Amino acid sequence: MNDQIISSITQCSASITPASLITPSCQLDIVFIMERTESSSHENYVFLKSFFANIAQQLHVSTSTIRIGVVTYNTHANTTIALNAYMTPTDISYQILKLSEDTDQRYLIDNALVHTKNNFFTSANGDRPSAANYYVFVIDGVRSGASIQGQHIADSWPNTVFAIDINSGYENEYRSTAGDNSRYFYASSYANLFTIESDVITAITRCPVSQPVITTDSSTTNVNASAPCLNSLIYLYPEDLTEGNDGGKDMMYLMTDYVFTIKGCSLITSWEFSHWKSGYIHFMVWRPSGSKYKLLGYNSIYVSGKDTTTFNVDEKDRIFVLEGDLIGWRSAGDNLITSGSCLGPCAEGYKASPNNVQIEEEFDWTNSGTSIGSTAYAIKACLEDACIKIPVGTTRSRSCSFEYYLEVMHARWFCSSWTYSNSLTVTSTVNSKCNYQTTCNLQATTSWLGGDPCPGHTTYLEWRDTCYSFWGDWEPWSPCPVDCSNQILVRYRACVKPSGSCGTPPAENISCKRLGCYSSSDISRTTPDNQVFYSMTTDCFVAMGRESVAFRARANTDIHIALGSEDSPSSGTHYEIIIGGWNNTQSAIRYGIGGTTCVSESGTPLSQSYFDEFWFSWNGSYVYVGTGSSPGNGTFMTCYHLTPYTINFIWIMTGWNSSGEWRFPNDVACSHVTNSYVSITTNNTSCNGTSTYACNSGFKQVAGNLHRTCGFGGILTGYPLVCSVSTCKIDIVFIVEASAYTSLFHSTLMTAIGDLAGSLRLSTSDILAGVITYDDIVDLNIDLNDYYYSASTLDSSITSIPISNAASTVNLAEALRVGFYDFFTLAKGNRFTAFRHFVVIAKTHSLQTGAPVADQIRINLKNQLFSVGISPSASLITDLKAIAGDNSSYLEVSSPDDLYSQFNTLLQNIAVCSNITFEPTTFGMSFSRLVAVKRKFRWTYYYRIKYNVI
Repeated sequence: MNDQIISSITQCSASITPASLITPSCQLDIVFIMERTESSSHENYVFLKSFFANIAQQLHVSTSTIRIGVVTYNTHANTTIALNAYMTPTDISYQILKLSEDTDQRYLIDNALVHTKNNFFTSANGDRPSAANYYVFVIDGVRSGASIQGQHIADSWPNTVFAIDINSGYENEYRSTAGDNSRYFYASSYANLFTIESDVITAITRCPVSQPVITTDSSTTNVNASAPCLNSLIYLYPEDLTEGNDGGKDMMYLMTDYVFTIKGCSLITSWEFSHWKSGYIHFMVWRPSGSKYKLLGYNSIYVSGKDTTTFNVDEKDRIFVLEGDLIGWRSAGDNLITSGSCLGPCAEGYKASPNNVQIEEEFDWTNSGTSIGSTAYAIKACLEDACIKIPVGTTRSRSCSFEYYLEVMHARWFCSSWTYSNSLTVTSTVNSKCNYQTTCNLQATTSWLGGDPCPGHTTYLEWRDTCYSFWGDWEPWSPCPVDCSNQILVRYRACVKPSGSCGTPPAENISCKRLGCYSSSDISRTTPDNQVFYSMTTDCFVAMGRESVAFRARANTDIHIALGSEDSPSSGTHYEIIIGGWNNTQSAIRYGIGGTTCVSESGTPLSQSYFDEFWFSWNGSYVYVGTGSSPGNGTFMTCYHLTPYTINFIWIMTGWNSSGEWRFPNDVACSHVTNSYVSITTNNTSCNGTSTYACNSGFKQVAGNLHRTCGFGGILTGYPLVCSVSTCKIDIVFIVEASAYTSLFHSTLMTAIGDLAGSLRLSTSDILAGVITYDDIVDLNIDLNDYYYSASTLDSSITSIPISNAASTVNLAEALRVGFYDFFTLAKGNRFTAFRHFVVIAKTHSLQTGAPVADQIRINLKNQLFSVGISPSASLITDLKAIAGDNSSYLEVSSPDDLYSQFNTLLQNIAVCSNITFEPTTFGMSFSRLVAVKRKFRWTYYYRIKYNVI
């Protein structure tokens, strides 16, 4: 059938005259991009060739009007017929019919469009600057990426794309590739191509119309964030894959397919990829080296969650690649790159265990790896040209400023076409010719380069150069400041060549904190290489009162932090945080020290030479770890715990052939609490620092401490100093409920009261104190003169007071009567000149309220009453406030433990003489008093007292 078509066309050609040919009013350079695969082979290929041959036969093909060329494609794209090869309709039609078929299974139309744009439309192939470039492609299958390339082509108007879709099932993609419905054509089969022939001819012979300038509101313009770079190495798109993991564990990947093969001298500027979970990805570039592959370099990034990401590579980290280099990647644990069944034919390559291959090392992928089959991966690399190319017989001058020499990093002398290619590496030759001079004229000639790699073919010189100075080793960093805060240090490199004239020396900057300079805002710690945990409480640094900690550390490997409920690594519960463990390859959070792993992440977080910033935080059932100095930002580990541990203390450790240096925020200073008439004589609120206090002139110590040391949690030891007038004497009675309602916390309550009394300055000239307990009966437990000589002994005695009866009824009124009539007596140590302070501590409301008795007690102005309610009822609150006389003398706490935080308030009330002025007067008073009952005994008191009150 093919011979019949050829015969038919050659026989009819004589009857076709230029006047009957279609002649547009503009110049057109047209390329037929013909699929050459198994699905288009045999009879289908005959229909395809016949279709294009018939079109070419009807066009006015000549040097000055229409020129036609052909690109054929499958896995590879080739310039099969150049634009300037055949200049008559008959000749070009005949050559199209002579094309041979192929049975390749891949139809990479996106690659074919890139090849056509970059390699086909050249002056060497007959492309004319005055002619519009028309791309006419045919495809019969699904292939993502064509539309993006169609957009790139259309960006250079009047270049235009025409799509012929042979029942591909991917209509939207190819309509988008053409860019306009008038340039999209559909045929149900190869045999039915003739049905669209006239429409195609009409479309491709229409001269391009100038594109209107479209003004858009930048606020409403949509940008396709997932669109690839203009010059991508590969074209597998994340949106075309079935999301999921390929099941690979701790693997590295190498893509050997044609579309993953680098086509020329370039730099990788970015990586575009889809990932399905968080972790580190190391993108790799490999170069064939005999039967093995050499690792050229890698770019690493930490990604979070599921997303499509563009990783823009810093200029200094961009990998220089050459034709034939291949890409791959590596990730610890699960393969993070999204994978799935591809819509078109799948890529080829290998996967293998990482084996910690280092840059410049070789790896035998063929024998050590496993072939990748029916899987595609959502990854592509973006390139920018990195070389200069000039044709044979031409010269290019390259210059640097006088401080630099021109160095050629790569040079090759080559030819490349679809029929023949060869190259010679001439890097050493070019550097020898340029001799590291400031200026060099590079010549693409056989005499200058030596040898001809392509006799009879057009050759090119391609190279990459840079301006370079020869510098020595880095000098030391500039000195640390006296107190490092945010200062930046610098270091330089000395010029070696050219003889001290290298120009501005290279400089490196670093934060003084990252270098580890002294800072008053830091707590500095070191840990040896011994795998032993050390507590931060020695520096007053604890987790209590915090929800996060930011810190810096320097180590080669294995930074360990234990967050514990107790200040011990061997008791209580813990979370263990490991950063840069396992030789700085992995981090983790564990339940317990050395316990089960909650979460782990691969990566190399420790720079090893400098202090790195990290943070950890806890909130409810979550523990977080991140990088940087701002908790909440840069999270790379999150541990969820259904039954979270209590976190109070922090421990640190290093080991496994690494010591550690640590910097924590020095925010542990204590704050003074100073009462009236108190001065600070020694001010040292730093961790473990001791401050000294003194009473002002005319005042004396009645409670609290003269020396207080700053401990962890910003808490000073002891209690604030309380001072009162020098002539002040106070007799204190603690009237404490000891009933069924306080039995559960009686011991705790008495301990707290003992500690409170123990902080008083006891003596016969200052303060004396005793205790009464009550339920439905009243016990006089400790008299005023029992322990006047020792506050610590009084503390112990109060702590050991038992609960005698624990009755379910209480009589507060009777307790106050006993305190007034039985406790404050000369026999029990009451001093006539002392103030008498009643301190009522109650939990339960008494039907015999104490307010009426308190009113009688207050008749004598030297009698002062104070009350404390422990989770009191409303009725008890009313009674206690009435007993105290005013709200300032009433205190309310939830539990006995809460008394400690109120000690200073209590001491300023009960241990300070009231500011009462007594006018001298003399009066007489006589009264009889009713019976006072204590247990089984009854006394009757008769008083006839004459006072001189001053």
